[in-house]
Amino acid sequence: KATNGFGSINVNYSLTVIDDSNPGRPVGTTPVGGTKPRFTQPQKMRRKIIQRPMGSSVRLKCSASGQPKPEIIWSKDGRPLTDEDLGGAKKGQRWTLKLRNLRPRDSGRYTCKVFNRIGSINATYKVDVTARMTTKPQLTGVHPVNTTVEFGTTASFQCRVRSGVKPHIQWLKRVEEHELHKHPNTTIDVGGVKFIVLPTGEVWSRPDGSYLNKLMISKAKEEDSGMYICLGANTMGYSFKAAFLTVKPDPDKI
Repeated sequence: KATNGFGSINVNYSLTVIDDSNPGRPVGTTPVGGTKPRFTQPQKMRRKIIQRPMGSSVRLKCSASGQPKPEIIWSKDGRPLTDEDLGGAKKGQRWTLKLRNLRPRDSGRYTCKVFNRIGSINATYKVDVTARMTTKPQLTGVHPVNTTVEFGTTASFQCRVRSGVKPHIQWLKRVEEHELHKHPNTTIDVGGVKFIVLPTGEVWSRPDGSYLNKLMISKAKEEDSGMYICLGANTMGYSFKAAFLTVKPDPDKI
């Protein structure tokens, strides 16, 4: 404001500070019409420490959404990965990082940074590449264990196998001679003993490098009682362990 004997005059100025990372948006204001990125499959990102043997592969997931559509950058031990590291994947196909034919130099911390003009999120995986085991698989822990269940309930066995590569895990049940007619096409002979091959579910890899498989027997009946075997095999051989299931009699028939 300036004043003299003839009067006064006012001049007003407005100062706007611009955020360099978001050109055109004043500092302290909130962007309109957008959302910060968020991971869309967090259930597939729970395992952050991953062990894999040499020669195997791993997939690191960082699927996300946001408005505007976010971008993703992958880095290893703080160094941005190149297009060659990403296998030539296009921008829209980089939500999953695929590492194939793993070698010791692939060990490290892999971070995905997902961002748009609203904000950013990140996740880090630790990958540990171990020497490939050249021995047959080993069953670890106490499982499977002898089990007794009530008639009509669910019985379960579990089996943990340590192997340098993902093993084939199979469950078998011993059958007696008088039961063979019930399983004409599903029996195998092991040392003169007959077994039936049971349906096998998914094999889960565990953070300690072992593999887990479970056998579930729903609505157990007395005829389900008997010897069950968990067999783990790879190209170097196999190992197995047996356990017995006892199903109590049907109380309605006692």
